[in-house]
Amino acid sequence: MLILRDMKESDIEDYVRWFTTETEWGNWDSPWEGHFEGKRTSFLLHTDLVRQSGNGEGC
Repeated sequence: MLILRDMKESDIEDYVRWFTTETEWGNWDSPWEGHFEGKRTSFLLHTDLVRQSGNGEGC
């Protein structure tokens, strides 16, 4: 069983460590999140190119 609780001041150092040095968990927990911004940028660039070419009706 997992019991959740509110964050305590003593948790802060763990959070800092998990999000700065011990980040391997991110590759397993949600691997897509670290790469989303690059995909978003690629998609926006693609849609801009389609619009500029005149083939982007409805984009």
